[in-house]
Amino acid sequence: MFLAAGFVPSLVSLSALKSRALRKGAWFRAHPAARALIDAAILYLRAGGRIKSPALAEALRKAAEEVLRLTTPIRVLAKAVGYALARQLGVEVDEERAVALGLQWLNTPRGWRRAVALRGEVAGLLQSADMRRGRVVLSKSLGSYRVALGQLGMSLVPLVRR
Repeated sequence: MFLAAGFVPSLVSLSALKSRALRKGAWFRAHPAARALIDAAILYLRAGGRIKSPALAEALRKAAEEVLRLTTPIRVLAKAVGYALARQLGVEVDEERAVALGLQWLNTPRGWRRAVALRGEVAGLLQSADMRRGRVVLSKSLGSYRVALGQLGMSLVPLVRR
């Protein structure tokens, strides 16, 4: 989803990924096997090794994608989910409304969401959003989204204001 199909793990890319995840506090939220695989690959590449195995490259791509999913800003994720939901509902939205719709969807507990047949792209975004803990904060009013959310079988859930 986040990485291109031809992802080639290199020392620079894996080191940058790890330092970004550490900086954003997402490194220790990633699966321990993914962290261990990335750490082992960094050590192997520092020693002068080369990753030639397609299976290992694919496993590293999946691990890097998991870490990237955790480091992606919530606004970007909410905007992508909002645009996908609006497209599915057949509603035209601007960027701000897409973010608000996406935040509303992400803040709705899984059990309360109506089963909406989501395509693979949206399902992947929602899976990555569900991996996050806590609620998303929005400081703007969502009154204009009652109609769109009603079509999804949801009601407005009060959001925490900061």
